[in-house]
Amino acid sequence: MKYPGLVVCLFFLAMSGCMMRAVTTTTEDWYLLQSAKDGFSIRMPQEPEHDASKNIWSLHWYDTVSEVSYWDESEKPSHSSQIFNEHIDNTLKDHDWKLLNKKFSRYKGYPSCDCEISIGDNYVVYYRYVLVKDRCYILVWRGADMPFTSAVSNNFFDSLQFSK
Repeated sequence: MKYPGLVVCLFFLAMSGCMMRAVTTTTEDWYLLQSAKDGFSIRMPQEPEHDASKNIWSLHWYDTVSEVSYWDESEKPSHSSQIFNEHIDNTLKDHDWKLLNKKFSRYKGYPSCDCEISIGDNYVVYYRYVLVKDRCYILVWRGADMPFTSAVSNNFFDSLQFSK
């Protein structure tokens, strides 16, 4: 073998990355994002980046994307399903994406909608919309090996708490 030291080094780097990922897949180890000003808290695999101008906290973590954002709906229709449908339509417009599934329900007593959107190349993005008073919270999860029904994605979606 021409570079045995390099092979060993790459093996240990790969293993340390796998071990690091395994440690952070339970929400107890995740970063607790708390924003009293914005009325929510949620656990994310690591500390997300924050774009205050758009009210978006996003994290690109390995092959997973998680995001939380909100929109104030003070001038929107009062019926929650119409608000959710407008958000979904805006997500789909100008893209060659396809809505695979949509389910209206309630999350912690508030109107909500879970949906799955195919964005091509075998990627499915999972959304949860939750309407709290005049604010629509939007959670986004895309993970190559972690579908919406996985324990990891469910932990993300179910960790959302409201303080307002």
